[in-house]
Amino acid sequence: MVPQSAADHHSQYDQGHDIFSIDANHSDLVKFSTRVDPDYKGVQKRIMTMVERAPGVIRQRLDRQACDSST
Repeated sequence: MVPQSAADHHSQYDQGHDIFSIDANHSDLVKFSTRVDPDYKGVQKRIMTMVERAPGVIRQRLDRQACDSST
């Protein structure tokens, strides 16, 4: 395990974030036994959620940057 400060990085534009723990060392973090492994399913769900939200998040960030640069 690593300290939360090392595992949890987000930018100034993030509006909250999801913390998901996997009981594995750094090398095994992305090595799942099967596609039905609970950790695999959890990571898969979070990636799909990020993909679905990405267009809106990008639009918000661009709008904020445009407002910041016009002032």
